[in-house]
Amino acid sequence: MHRFVKTMFSMIFIILLPFSVLADNLPPNWPWKGVNIDNIDFTKDKLIDVITELNINSVQLRLNPRKLSKRLKVSNKNAWIKSLDWASDMLDVCKDNNISVILTVEGFPVDSEKGYNHTSPKFWFDENNLQEVVNLASELSLRFKNRGSELVAYQLLSEPVIKVGPTTIDPPQLPALIDKVIVALRKNDPNRWIAISPSPWGLPHGYKKFKYLAHKNIIYGAHMYMPHRYTHQGIRQYKDDVISYPGTVSGKEWNKEQLIKAMADLRKFQVKYSVPVWIGEFSAIRWAPGAEQYLIDLIDIFDQYNWSWTYFSLNGWHGWNPNYSNKRSSERNWKSDYIGRKSQRWSTLRNVLNTETKQNIKNETL
Repeated sequence: MHRFVKTMFSMIFIILLPFSVLADNLPPNWPWKGVNIDNIDFTKDKLIDVITELNINSVQLRLNPRKLSKRLKVSNKNAWIKSLDWASDMLDVCKDNNISVILTVEGFPVDSEKGYNHTSPKFWFDENNLQEVVNLASELSLRFKNRGSELVAYQLLSEPVIKVGPTTIDPPQLPALIDKVIVALRKNDPNRWIAISPSPWGLPHGYKKFKYLAHKNIIYGAHMYMPHRYTHQGIRQYKDDVISYPGTVSGKEWNKEQLIKAMADLRKFQVKYSVPVWIGEFSAIRWAPGAEQYLIDLIDIFDQYNWSWTYFSLNGWHGWNPNYSNKRSSERNWKSDYIGRKSQRWSTLRNVLNTETKQNIKNETL
């Protein structure tokens, strides 16, 4: 009983801790409230339209030259150059509209013909692959080192993990790789913020054993999709699931209280070290019953903790894309579910980004 009381007291303390004891040195526009945008079929005009539509103060621009190379059938080098040019155009728009940008590079190794990705042991145990991450970090910061405050942070490889069958393993090379990436970025751009994430997959519980970094201007990032069986229902191993939120998932009751518990390790890390925390990705597949309430509950928690957040994703795969209805789609018929700004997800994004009406909208969805 003594241990139970002690645990409950610790949780209450962490939840109620005043913001004043948290990070004093914070990036511009903190806390960020924004969206993720991939460098696929997204123009300056579309970004201007989004800024007009949503009350965002930030965007995460996700550069994925590996994906772009396959899509456009161009060389890896050409895809990387096109990605940097696209980011430059987007940064111009953000500069004019006081929007903070986090530049993220994903999709390693860049050469998709290698037949594996960053979750494979082949990636982590090949020094050439790890050096590619460092090299791209150097090139990224060299290209954008003279940017103003519109470029607030860099990030590379936001979901580090080794996956062997159903088992996930923390890459033993990750701490050294993080240090090398930070050094490469800082060589060209010494004062910009850098976002890093733990293994596995950048999930909040990775912070239970993650080490504080003795570097300045570090943002501690995470992705929040728990429970995956709920947020990813209808795809992969969860293709036959139909699960509601709030509700029972794998024998556990998931509600706002459980979401708080699921992120407790990250919250403890934030409190212990007084660091800025950014949820770089979070979402629920658009047809998940109760998905809008799930997002509202998460954002309420993020806001309570003074965490920044960027919704995943404004473009890209239809399952996360707000331009589609909440109808359960297959990979054959998903295009017919396009409804644009009339969707529930767009409504949720508009509402949670409008602080004056947020509480009223929340009550209406209950």
